[in-house]
Order: sequence, then structure tokens, then C-alpha cells
Amino acid sequence: MHILGIAQGLREIGHEVVIVSPRGVETNPNGNPESSHGGFGSRVFDWISSHAPEFVFEICELGYNVLAYRNIRRLLRQGHVDLVYERYAFFTWSGGYLARKWRIPYFVEVNEIAGVERVRGQLLVPLSRRIEKKIFKNADAVIVVSEFLKDRIAENGIDAGKIHVRANAADVRMFHPDVDGFATRQRFHLGDRMIIGFTGSLLPWHNLELLFEAVADVLDEGDSDVRVFLVGKGSYRGNLERLAATGSLKNHVVFAGAIDYAQVPQALGAMDICVVPHSNEFRSPIKLFEYMAMEKAVVAPDIRPIAQVIRNGENGLLFKAGDRDSLKRAIVDLIRNPGKRAELGRAARQTICESHTWGHNAREIVSICRGIRSIPPA
Repeated sequence: MHILGIAQGLREIGHEVVIVSPRGVETNPNGNPESSHGGFGSRVFDWISSHAPEFVFEICELGYNVLAYRNIRRLLRQGHVDLVYERYAFFTWSGGYLARKWRIPYFVEVNEIAGVERVRGQLLVPLSRRIEKKIFKNADAVIVVSEFLKDRIAENGIDAGKIHVRANAADVRMFHPDVDGFATRQRFHLGDRMIIGFTGSLLPWHNLELLFEAVADVLDEGDSDVRVFLVGKGSYRGNLERLAATGSLKNHVVFAGAIDYAQVPQALGAMDICVVPHSNEFRSPIKLFEYMAMEKAVVAPDIRPIAQVIRNGENGLLFKAGDRDSLKRAIVDLIRNPGKRAELGRAARQTICESHTWGHNAREIVSICRGIRSIPPA
């Protein structure tokens, strides 16, 4: 969603964007940030991603350069390209190489680097590090989502002056407080209960057990009219369902499963409190910005990338990362103070509108590019 959001932001401020991507993940013709899933190419990539052994998957990542090289070269030969902007993927060197060959500014957007904690493991770390160092060295600008990534990349010998930190963002027209969650509440039998929500993949990395433990403590303290509402799919769902069927949580957790991205605002509209149970020092979770754009009261861990967006007690609540009791206290505070929920939600929406839309990010990218090379105004 990040790269699609950037594409949308660039289009909105008047620039033409052409996306080169694996089949099945391109934007649709009108530029909405929706993936075109369901085709044969998409199914093949989904199968490889989900079932191939890690070594085979990484070899496929290397092999993708053949397709990318051909497609990018075809586009560059047509001319009229002012910037090649790429979301960094491990082993993918073809975009930067071709941009350098055609003497076109090349920006690489980095959300993770080799050797750091990630949802999917990695085997060929030394090779990945050598390739990414070359990519970053040859890039005209490196756009990162956290200071942590900037520091780590600079430590690897990359000029810190060309590394720009820009957190993620949200589409404030798609995610806004007027979206009605009533239909979602009806569909999932949520009624008028207090809903504590989460959107994202159901994977161990998100530490949803911590959320379950904190809510179990909330229920044990007497706030029984509460439901946890999980929106998303993932291989860890079975484990979570087993946890949700025991103890205080029994009958208090609702699994929505996967929904179309276009329906995510309606799902968020059904939530009273939105939680980010876990993140790390280098990520900038998009869900955080979408929660805030919906004017929701947000609870998130007090790690640096999040604390640079959430001002504790002003536009959200921060809890001590990994601390069950700290998370519980934040949730209880919001359950028992509806006025505070509303106040934090309004401030959260204002923060996003003022600083964290895809349009803001797109304008900064264009500004950096104009500092390198004269490009025509939109």
C-alpha cells in the first residue's frame, strides 16, 4: 500500500506515474490504490511467497531482475522519464542499474534492510547486504521511514546527506471519520459493545497474544462488555482462535478474516479503540496512520518511529513496548473515558491531515528530485 499510496499522491499533484511491477500487483487504470489480484500471475506469486522454501524464494527474488530489467528498459527507451522511484526489495538491482545507465535520477524507498528483524526470515544475508550497499551507493536519494534505518544505512558507508526520513501516511479521503461502521457491527454481531480493533496480518510478529492478555485482564477487572475485533488473515489464526476460546477471552474475540481493502474504512468505523500491539525501531506501520485518519483513539508501543507521530496523551496513548500491564492500563483509560477517546481521535486526524498524507510525501519526493535535476512542474 505504501508504493501505491506514493503513486496516488504523485498523480494527485499532477505528475504522470507508470508502474512496473510483477503481474497482479499493479494499480488499476484510474490510479486508485488497489491491487489487481486474482490473475494467473498473482496466483503464482502468492503460491511462491506462501509455500516455496526460503532459499527457493530468494533465488526467485534474484531471478525477478530478468523480468524487471526487460520491462524497465522498454519504458526508458520510450523517453520522457524524469525519475525512477523504487520500493527497495531484496536483491532487486535492475532499476538502479538502468536509471544510472540512462542518467535518470534514481530514488530508492527503504522499509527494511538485510539482517534486521522481519516477518519473513532471510538466508542469503551476506549477498543481500552486498547488493543493497551497491544500490544505496548509486541512488541519488534514499527515502527511509525511520531514523533507525537512516542510521544503519549511513553506518554502512552511504552518504547521510542523501538519506531522507519520511514516515508513512494515509489517504484522508478514503479514511475519514464520517465512514459508518454500523453495517460492519451488524455483519459481525458486535452490537453496541466497546470494540478494541486491529487490522493486519495474523502472524506471530504482531504479538497479538499481548493484546489478548491485556484484554483478558480488562475483562477480569469487570469491563465485560468488550470485544476484540481482528481484521485480516494469516497463518497464525488457528493459534489465536485457540487462545481466544479459553479463559476470560471466551466469546469476546471476533475474527473478521480477510476483507477487500476498500472495506477497511468501514471495519475501522466499527472500532472504538485501535491498537498496534507491536512494532520495531525501523518500521512505520501504515495501520497507525489509517487508524488516526479515521479519528480513532489509538494505543501503540512507545518505540521511536511511533513516538515521533503519537504524542502521548495528546493524539493517542503510548504503552511500554511488550508490557502487558501498561497496555491494559491504556485500554482501561480509554474504555472508561469516552470524552478522552473523542479528544484523542480528533487530534489524531488533525495530525494526519497536517503532516502525513500521501500528498505530503509525494511533494517531498518531487522537492528532493528538483534539487538534483530540473524537472517540469506538474
